[in-house]
Amino acid sequence: HASQPMKNAVRKQHLTAILRADSMQGLERHAKAREAEAVATSALEGADPDAMVRAVVDVVACLSPPRKLCSEVLRGIAQEQPKSELLRLQTAQQKRLRALLLRLLGMGVEGGLDLQDVGTRAWLTVPLQRLQHLLKDVRFGYVRSREQWSLISQAVDNLAVVHRTATAASSMGAAGTAAAEATSAKRARTMRSVSWTNVVLAAAKAHGNLLTRNDLFQYARLNHPDLIEKYSDWQAALGVAMKDIMHVKPGSTNKEHGRREFSLDPAVSGGRPPNMKKSKTGWRAKHTFTVQGRQFEITGPVQQTVQQANESFGEKTVERFKARVLEKGGVEQIESQGFLVRLTNRSKKLRDRKS
Repeated sequence: HASQPMKNAVRKQHLTAILRADSMQGLERHAKAREAEAVATSALEGADPDAMVRAVVDVVACLSPPRKLCSEVLRGIAQEQPKSELLRLQTAQQKRLRALLLRLLGMGVEGGLDLQDVGTRAWLTVPLQRLQHLLKDVRFGYVRSREQWSLISQAVDNLAVVHRTATAASSMGAAGTAAAEATSAKRARTMRSVSWTNVVLAAAKAHGNLLTRNDLFQYARLNHPDLIEKYSDWQAALGVAMKDIMHVKPGSTNKEHGRREFSLDPAVSGGRPPNMKKSKTGWRAKHTFTVQGRQFEITGPVQQTVQQANESFGEKTVERFKARVLEKGGVEQIESQGFLVRLTNRSKKLRDRKS
């Protein structure tokens, strides 16, 4: 069984993947959905449970909410308008994604994940929450593709029931079951969740992606009174979600706790390159390369923005470092410019240049 820190890390990765897909539009989102189709198909063909869990996350991230039928079509007094070519392609793609999701969740003729397995359920927490969010208050008789959405809802309900049953069964007797349910409910209120994160994202957007805790709480009071009424620890839950997807703005750490400014993590908005590292005071770019069998990681100086950190490695900077790193005094020269050099394959000694 995976440790709790590992589970939390994986759930955070799943949450980031879903949020990034949410931020995509047009051709970029279409390409992401095509990629999710390929991943899901490959996972099902290979009957690989780990790959199928990843595929569930990718497919759920690309799902659009159920679309309502107009009242005239429902009453049979009008026909649906012809779709544009783009809308027709998007509709067909969404139908394929829903079909793949049903197969992945074991609702197909064969194959799919074993939702009775405790480990499998643990990895599906975030996509399950996403689906619950999409299906909230949906009346299946009034949406397009209601057969598929009804089956997805059934799979989600089954997964939730199995989870609650397993949690309750871990304790003996009625008192133990009640305690387990209470513990599960408390954990559900404070865990990282798509619902809380959506509130943080909306608040950040309303404040130009620069937010304080006081701003966030005020936004929640005005726009989500239902959450405040339902959950007594709503501030703690929003605080956890805020830390997941935002970072303290450099220079703001000395301010009063509620007035510290947080900026949206570029990994969520799609703006962080894969070679970027977050530090306490800003951003660092990093590059890895191999010279004569030795693998090096070079990290740039701290900068306030992702763009500045990326620009710290000017044109051909990495090539110059590769040519210099094994020279006598080369590492010292590189580090004197504010860069950090690290040998990542420890079997070879960086400073042993005798050969």
